Amino acid sequence: VLADVTGNNDGINSQDVLAVVNHIIGRTLLTGNALIAADVTCDGTINALDVIRIVNKILNPTTVVLRCS
Repeated sequence: VLADVTGNNDGINSQDVLAVVNHIIGRTLLTGNALIAADVTCDGTINALDVIRIVNKILNPTTVVLRCS
């Protein structure tokens, strides 16, 4: 699921935000499905814009997170 970075099937939450931030700062790098889920902007790069979109989804649950094609 796009934005469910931790893949723990409990929805999108602050743990997903933390995982992406940790990836950006190099503390814990994401791999595999987590890396794919973190790229919510579908631009091939994990950055602050991905964090903003994930936070927006948490604050506004009706926000649609598009799937990358």
